[in-house]
Amino acid sequence: MSATMVLAQAWVNDAILVISLLYLAIDIHYDWDFFVACHRPIHKWLVVSYTLIVTARVTRVVGGLKSTAGSGEFLLNLRQRHVVSRILTIFTWLVLVP
Repeated sequence: MSATMVLAQAWVNDAILVISLLYLAIDIHYDWDFFVACHRPIHKWLVVSYTLIVTARVTRVVGGLKSTAGSGEFLLNLRQRHVVSRILTIFTWLVLVP
């Protein structure tokens, strides 16, 4: 499989992920009044979870694009040379992962 096909498949997968999560968020928005009776705010947790999933994926894609070729895996190399990659790595490990 060529690199172009792999990249195209990755973008298709990302599009499917975002569309699916957007659909779920819209569905929760329409049913928001039904969640009022819940003792715990599960609807809020779901929306936050969907947002974190998309944020993590965007961080991974942008960080991978901004990292240098010889730096290895983006999230595993804590000594990134590019400032954007370094900031995204720190953001991922200190905000998104916990």
